[in-house]
Amino acid sequence: MKIINLPEDLGIKTIQKFYNNIVEMLRQGTEYVIDFSQVRRIDLSAAQLVIALERECGRQGWSCYMINMNDTIARLLELAGAKFDAEHRTKD
Repeated sequence: MKIINLPEDLGIKTIQKFYNNIVEMLRQGTEYVIDFSQVRRIDLSAAQLVIALERECGRQGWSCYMINMNDTIARLLELAGAKFDAEHRTKD
């Protein structure tokens, strides 16, 4: 299992580092946990990258869990196209 700890401010200014980390991690595993515990702000570019990771995991048959996400961030991701279920989105 690979844990992806997101930074406090996840947006256009920090997205390249996040993208590079994800590309490297996709070569290494089949189960991912995206931890939102530090995230206070996320913009649409970051939301789209998170959704792309979620979808790629689905295509590959891998698990992708999103944890410690507040309701505001969850709502933004849902508006951007993320699909959550009880198994793949947990509060803790």
